[in-house]
Amino acid sequence: MEENIRKLWDSKASEWRDWVGENGDNNRKFNSDPIIWKYADTVEGKTILDAGCGTGYLSILLAKAGAYVTGIDISPKMISVAKESASKLIFK
Repeated sequence: MEENIRKLWDSKASEWRDWVGENGDNNRKFNSDPIIWKYADTVEGKTILDAGCGTGYLSILLAKAGAYVTGIDISPKMISVAKESASKLIFK
C-alpha cells in the first residue's frame, strides 16, 4: 500500500507544484497557514521539520523567515520539486 501511495504522489508532483504555488493555494492561505504562523510565532533561528512537505512551499516560506528547515515526504518526486524550488531561492 505504501508503494501505491508513493506512486500516486510521484505522479502528481508537477501538477501539485502548479496548484499549490509558491505561497500556497487558497485553502492553505486562508485556513491552515494563518493557524501555523499564529502558533509558530517567530521562527527565526528555530529548527523545524516539515513532515509531508510536498513541493516545499511551506519549507521555503519558513526558511525565508529565518528557520532551519528539513522537509521530508513519502514521494521522491515531490522532494525533487521542492529541491528545485529551494535552489532557485538560494541561488538568486
